[in-house]
Amino acid sequence: MKKLFKQLRKIQWRLTFTYMGATLLMLFLVELLVLVSNNRNSFSNPFFINNTARSLGNASRMLDTALVEPYDEEAISLWIENNKLFLESNTRQTRPNDQLPPENQPALTQTDLPQQVNQKNSLFESKPVAFSREKTRLVVANPAGIILGADEETEFPLGADLLTYLDEDEIVVVDEILTGSQTSVIYSNSNTQYASFAFPVLQNGELKAVVFMRIVAPTVAEEVDAALAGFLPDLPIFLLTSVVVGFIFGSLLASSFTTRIQKLIEYTTRWGKGDFSKIENVRDGDEISQLSIALNEMVVQFEELIESKKMLAVLEERNRFARDLHDSVKQEIFSISMNLGAIKSLIKTNPEKASEQLEITAELAKQARNELSTLIYTLLPAQLENQDLEIAMREYVNVWEKNSGISVVYRTHGRKVEIPTEIEQTIFRITQEALSNISRHSKATATSVMLDYLPKFIRLQISDNGTGFDIDNVKKGLGLRSIAERVAENQGKLDVDSGSGGTTITLQFPYQKVNSGGAHDEEE
Repeated sequence: MKKLFKQLRKIQWRLTFTYMGATLLMLFLVELLVLVSNNRNSFSNPFFINNTARSLGNASRMLDTALVEPYDEEAISLWIENNKLFLESNTRQTRPNDQLPPENQPALTQTDLPQQVNQKNSLFESKPVAFSREKTRLVVANPAGIILGADEETEFPLGADLLTYLDEDEIVVVDEILTGSQTSVIYSNSNTQYASFAFPVLQNGELKAVVFMRIVAPTVAEEVDAALAGFLPDLPIFLLTSVVVGFIFGSLLASSFTTRIQKLIEYTTRWGKGDFSKIENVRDGDEISQLSIALNEMVVQFEELIESKKMLAVLEERNRFARDLHDSVKQEIFSISMNLGAIKSLIKTNPEKASEQLEITAELAKQARNELSTLIYTLLPAQLENQDLEIAMREYVNVWEKNSGISVVYRTHGRKVEIPTEIEQTIFRITQEALSNISRHSKATATSVMLDYLPKFIRLQISDNGTGFDIDNVKKGLGLRSIAERVAENQGKLDVDSGSGGTTITLQFPYQKVNSGGAHDEEE
């Protein structure tokens, strides 16, 4: 499960799921806006008005007994209440028996209507129509236009003339029914705030009553409610479509981004291994392209910086070589030259003295040769390019021991750990520098080189039994300063202990460089 969550945290899946969510939300809002827009004026649609009138007309047969004089106002009020409830709960206006011809429909009783209201499964066959349930009015009047019943008696009082409470268009509609000009449904939908219709209730061709209804435009909340009600039956298909579309396009979009990001990772990995080739096929315009261009510029600068650093390293090696030649070989050659001059003058006057000076000169020549051999070996290409650090160190120590005549003990401790190449080069160069200083200045007869692989870092320790030196004064010299600079560049730690019994130099380097840099505490 952890692997799954880790996989889902990748930017590819985050983009995919984000796009899926955005697609789902967008399509939902579009669908909702379309339904609301289509529903806005549906209350005045002739099809909806006719359906509503037909539904009420079918139910008007239950008024037969109530419309016989004296009128049963209680039954009329109950009929209005039940039909208004039906119309509010079933905005699609589809009664279970509407599909049958009128002559084949069973007679309805007053108690049948509440049962029809609860038959939801057969009602939801079309989109609901939004209208104001609170302001819509249903009224029943006698053939003289006198109100017999209304769902809101304060607005349409019982016993009052219906025409008194209607506007001009509605008066025309109702008047045509009362005068017998129309024997079917007649409506008016010219007003943007409401639509009205009326139809006659006939018994044996005789007008018994007029049913009038005013359907008022819905509020925003009622429009949204009707839109959501119409949306629910399509919800499974909507969800499936949105998820599939969102996943496909999200995957394509995420794949495009992740492929380009993976390409950047590939090139930065190459740069870490020394291959400074530029990123190819960089597109124009977006942020990833700008990042690619900036990285290409950076790698060019980085490559130039490395070349500059190499040149500085070469200059540093030349300066060290010049210093070593000056401190050792040049002095010895100068001594040889002076001795040869003395031998030339003594060879006739004092042959024995000349022979003694000749032996001293031969020893100086031997020392100069050894010094030159050591310096030449130092200048050869780094031994680490094709072999292990330990092997290269051992070979160099053996050569130095042979040339210097100083006994060396070389040891390694701990389990070998892979370390960066630059740290290996630093350890090797510092070993060369330290042994060179020992042979020239320490007057030592024995030295030791120990390489320890500790848990968090590698440690190099070089000791000799020479005369030692004053650390404060020698710190100003090039040799120890060069060692300190190499250690600092690789976030290492340097410790020098020197006295009359000899000198010990201890260095330690982390196996991997850290961003903050700095020294590391020693571990045993």
